[in-house]
Amino acid sequence: MSGTSATSAARERALGALWGRSRDGWIDVPGAGVGTIFLRPVDADAGDDVERRDVPAVCATLAVFAITGHNPMGRAREGWMNVEANAALARALARSGAKATWKSFGFSMDWREDGFACGFEDRTRGRATMVALGRAFEQGAIYEYAAAADGKRLIRTTVPCAMGETVREVTDVVVCDAPPGFIDVPWGSST
Repeated sequence: MSGTSATSAARERALGALWGRSRDGWIDVPGAGVGTIFLRPVDADAGDDVERRDVPAVCATLAVFAITGHNPMGRAREGWMNVEANAALARALARSGAKATWKSFGFSMDWREDGFACGFEDRTRGRATMVALGRAFEQGAIYEYAAAADGKRLIRTTVPCAMGETVREVTDVVVCDAPPGFIDVPWGSST
């Protein structure tokens, strides 16, 4: 393996771990009312025993995926470029065959990327469509969500698009309150 390949694989592993630990915000989810639903990874190692809330009903009836046009291949770029990319992505999603689309964002305490969550009736078709869009918009990966049998968790898989399998992460996420210190900014502002 060349030095560049080793560096690239290490970077992809680091991004996969970052994306696996990130939180999600879903805005105005169909059937869930107006507002933001926050999702966070379950921290099983810390005895995460917080009361579990029901996941949005749309997750039981549709295969849900999340994607962004921000920061291709995990490299930061100017906010206006991210806003333009998400506008183009919104146009592409309107033609994607998704049954439902809503605004979303992925974040941690030091970064945020606005994007979209989409629900498809057919999981295989939805995944293929979203991975193709991820590649077209030079995204390393997208998220795929599946409702757990208990209705209190989602299994979130980081699905590779323009990066390799090393970014794949599987994480249980639960509905939660906004994290302490979270500062909400309008979706679509140049972040």
